[in-house]
Amino acid sequence: MTTSRPISELRRQPGVWLLEGLTILGLLFLIVVPVACYSALPETIPTHFDLNGEPDGWGSREMIFILPGVGLVLYVLMTFIGRSPHRHNYLWEITESNAPMQYALAVRLVSLIKCEVVWLFAILAWLMIRTAQGERDGIGLAFLPLMIVLLLGTMTWYFIRAQQHR
Repeated sequence: MTTSRPISELRRQPGVWLLEGLTILGLLFLIVVPVACYSALPETIPTHFDLNGEPDGWGSREMIFILPGVGLVLYVLMTFIGRSPHRHNYLWEITESNAPMQYALAVRLVSLIKCEVVWLFAILAWLMIRTAQGERDGIGLAFLPLMIVLLLGTMTWYFIRAQQHR
């Protein structure tokens, strides 16, 4: 695939480095907590929750490793995607004058969503463990709406900022 878009040298901004650090902390939490808690889990754990945040699906305790596995794959994919903003799809033409800002915003968007997804998975794994151990009744009613608001809020921020810098 060839593109006539400008390819500019993109320096990672301090905020992106901070997000990457927070994401790696979340990834460590997402991997270490299930490994550390595995032996204390019952044979059957909640694997699905209804809209009220109450468990309505169950599986073997090995299922606790699905979230870290998927989280790690998403982290790697989003890291790869974030390195080539000139290949992303944009709602407007990318020119020499707007490319640096559009690319910087796209990199920040991918970094934000990557951080949010990893931490949402980490929190979900922790809530699943606590529910399995009988310390909670589920993930709570607020988890799903907060997750949706967080992700949609991030995308809305991006579209507003990108529109301002077309």
